[in-house]
Amino acid sequence: MSLNIKKFICALSLLTLSTAVQAYERVVSTTGNASEVIAYLGLSKVLVGVDTTSTEPADVMEAIPKVGYRRSLSAEGILSLNPDLLILAPDAGPPNVLAQISVTKVPVITLKDDKSIDGVVHDIELIANALNAQEPAKVLLAKIRREELAIKQQQQAYKRKPKIAVLMDGSTGRFTGLGKDTAGDGLVALVGGDNVFAAQFQGIKAISGESLIAEPADMIIFSTFSKDKKVTELSPAKDYYPAIALSQAGKQDCIFRIDASKALGFGPQVAQSAWQIAKAVNRCLP
Repeated sequence: MSLNIKKFICALSLLTLSTAVQAYERVVSTTGNASEVIAYLGLSKVLVGVDTTSTEPADVMEAIPKVGYRRSLSAEGILSLNPDLLILAPDAGPPNVLAQISVTKVPVITLKDDKSIDGVVHDIELIANALNAQEPAKVLLAKIRREELAIKQQQQAYKRKPKIAVLMDGSTGRFTGLGKDTAGDGLVALVGGDNVFAAQFQGIKAISGESLIAEPADMIIFSTFSKDKKVTELSPAKDYYPAIALSQAGKQDCIFRIDASKALGFGPQVAQSAWQIAKAVNRCLP
């Protein structure tokens, strides 16, 4: 976690302690964006369990017990933590596990998880209201809205609308393109660009190096969870992908890496990630 983020969370923690009376003391969060919001609100101490997508802030989430992946949860794992609140993503599952949990009458809130700034704001407000953390949430939301404004100011200076390809770079070396109705699609929309994969397919799809060379993308952005490829911000990455150096984006030195949790999680750091991409747009336009 960067020093600035640590300072920000510390400030919110102090504000939370002085203004909030927590309604819940044992929260299980089964989606990374909710876990990150709770940490940013200075309430990570209420988290008794999180899912495997909960990776930010790393030094906080690594110490919290895991309850599985958000779409393949374990009722036993969750209930063994004796939660007094469960936070779910809209695609949480499987259904039989959710049915088991519903019988126990554990309070549940389900995020909207819309891939937009308004969606992020909605979910932060939902979590803050549940945890009586409205005042620190106001500080966080003001920060996100300032970053959103900075993105729009960058967009006004674009030479033209950029064509952007967003991919997942897995540990196997295979690439997965993020098409229509994905977090990558939402990120490109936030930046103010065109997702080159959106017209080709919905969801995710394996992409070959040859097709990336042929793709007329101004920017190719690889998002990664991999620890050996992890970056803290948008970083030039052409040297890591020599096989696609002859692509249009490669010729402009506009192949990048970005942290997947921050850029695709649509939590508190997504606007900052989008702003970093927006700042790089014009130098990538031939």
